Amino acid sequence: MAVAGTKAVGAKVGEVTAVKGAVQRTKDLVERVPRFSGRIRDGVLESAEKAEKLKTATPEVAGVIKSGLDERILNTVTAVDKATPQGADTIRGYKEIVNLAEDTKGKIGIKERPEIVAGKALETQYNFLTTETKSVGQKIGDEVATLSQTQVIPMKESFDTLRQVLSQNSIKISKTGELTFPSAKFTAKEQTIIKDFWKEATKSGDSLSPRSVHDADRLFSKLQREAKYDGIGDIRFDTPDGNMPISSIFRDVFSNTLEDAAPNIKPLNSRYRELIRLQEDLEDSVIKAGNFNISKGMDVSKLAQTNLRRLSSDAQSAAAYREITNALEAEVRKLGYEGASASELMDFATEMRKLYKTAVPQTGAQGLLDNGLFGAIGKIARSGVPNTLDQQRALKALIDSL
Repeated sequence: MAVAGTKAVGAKVGEVTAVKGAVQRTKDLVERVPRFSGRIRDGVLESAEKAEKLKTATPEVAGVIKSGLDERILNTVTAVDKATPQGADTIRGYKEIVNLAEDTKGKIGIKERPEIVAGKALETQYNFLTTETKSVGQKIGDEVATLSQTQVIPMKESFDTLRQVLSQNSIKISKTGELTFPSAKFTAKEQTIIKDFWKEATKSGDSLSPRSVHDADRLFSKLQREAKYDGIGDIRFDTPDGNMPISSIFRDVFSNTLEDAAPNIKPLNSRYRELIRLQEDLEDSVIKAGNFNISKGMDVSKLAQTNLRRLSSDAQSAAAYREITNALEAEVRKLGYEGASASELMDFATEMRKLYKTAVPQTGAQGLLDNGLFGAIGKIARSGVPNTLDQQRALKALIDSL
């Protein structure tokens, strides 16, 4: 006697066979009539497939299919495994996105756009990253504290490396150690920041304690952040290893010097560098404010909600933005993050911008197309297509049922 599971599998196989059989019969019929064009033939086949899907669909899924909503949206929503923490958070995110899009109907102005949901997810991931960065930095500090306070690290070689980099970037050093800028490569504000880096690096002389080297390494990160807060952005130098931010150059030189004196710190230093560079990549892209880097008091999620839109754009930087966003997610999942993917939420929010036109600010080309003569032409062009309101209602019903 067959067990219940076997019967269920057999029934499922029967359903699949029935779908394939119905589609094949329709295909055979269409192919016998040569007057059918390719487009009509495809349409008839699609209708047959849709009819078979409707037979086994839940009421909510059937409603979406009948509404004519883009099948990719249906597939995206139904493919989520809500039994997992990530899946559950993804569905929660989809619901919030739809609710925010719905909330814009019949109102002037938008309190929050659907994209803010993706922005909040990225902010949570970013907080995971910064917490780990601080933790690794603390471990390095603890290791440095165990080193002999009488140990002296010679810095002449390190300073020679920095002098060479400065010289390669048209910066001269006087006999008294002052920097001068004969070329117009750097602005006055940038020159001030570069002088601050050099001053902090050399102020304690050619011999430093391990603690002093470590403190200087951390100070360079602080100087770079202050420059970003002041709207100066990254100051970059040409080096044999490529174009690099000034903070990375000074930090690397001091970190390498500390590693030479205390080899056991090397794994921690490597990890810290890896985290800091990912953090800087994010601050130079996904959470960048306008033409400048993240500023004090600015909401990371609100910066991200705008910049993440680039993931689906035709901009040259789109691939780089997606790669950085994916790198962040891969990193924080190793750290215990179980929430939704920011990029997946953004992709869904982008589709909702198309479905809910009121969720898109009426400016630029979109405003021209949806208003006036262009709007009238658009309505004529769109006549006969599935009702958008029906699609919105069907999707809302499906999302709420999950």
